[in-house]
Amino acid sequence: MSDFNARLTAASSVHNRFKNNVAYTKRWQATADRNREIFLMRKALGLYDRVHTYKEIGDIFKLSGERVRQIVYKIERRLQDD
Repeated sequence: MSDFNARLTAASSVHNRFKNNVAYTKRWQATADRNREIFLMRKALGLYDRVHTYKEIGDIFKLSGERVRQIVYKIERRLQDD
C-alpha cells in the first residue's frame, strides 16, 4: 500500500468513526463547502496528503491565517457538539 493510500485510509477511518452518527453527518453537511475544504486541508483529510499551514490555506482562499484558524476551530466545535 502506498504512503498516500495509507494516509487516506487512516483519515477515512477517523471520519468513518462518526459516519453513523446522524447528528454529526447533519452538522458536517451544514458546513459551507469552502469551509469544509479549509478544514480538510488543515487536517490532511480526504485527498490532501499533508497538513497545510494557516497561511498556505489563507493564500489559496484569500483569507488571513487568523480567519482560517477561526474557521477550523468553529468546525471542530460544531462536530464535537452533541
